[in-house]
Amino acid sequence: METLKDYYLKALEFKPQHPIDAETANFICDFINENKITKMLEIGSGVGYSANYFSLNSTIFSIDTYEKQFGFYLYAKRNSLSKKINFIYEDFLNGNVINNKYPLIFIDASKSKQTEIFKKALNYLTDKGVIIVDNIDLKRVKDKYNSSNLSLKSLKSTEKLIKKLEEFKNYLDSLNDLIVTYHEIGDGIVVCQKR
Repeated sequence: METLKDYYLKALEFKPQHPIDAETANFICDFINENKITKMLEIGSGVGYSANYFSLNSTIFSIDTYEKQFGFYLYAKRNSLSKKINFIYEDFLNGNVINNKYPLIFIDASKSKQTEIFKKALNYLTDKGVIIVDNIDLKRVKDKYNSSNLSLKSLKSTEKLIKKLEEFKNYLDSLNDLIVTYHEIGDGIVVCQKR
């Protein structure tokens, strides 16, 4: 039987960008276990590593996870290590969403559309529910940007992405009905809990 480590190494071959880092994954699993969460929504499956990690290392019993890129969706569905995961090939932002409420929503999707995704996700959050957003600081992207080892086109798109991320943070900070806590873990995460 394939292990999570094997899955991770195989996923890196398929998608060279780094899946969720261990520190972030462990933080989220600890959060899930401490709050005895059994069901969650993930927006942005990628290759399915994080959903598998959560399902194998926490109290999670059911994960609905959306992925809009067919190749990633297919890879995740075919290689999953857990029967607790429902992989959905759909653009969360523009598609039909399972009519459910979740105590935990994890967003690791398009950074340029964070605000829109977050606003839609709020509709699927239970009372006192929590949304965790990964890569809120994009440290690796900012490091590349600051080193100026990018082409002019890449510099402009990176500037836009960094600006969008700052706008998203300002949006979060303006919400009075959520407790917003930033954590310097991995590429930065933010935990947003309904009051």
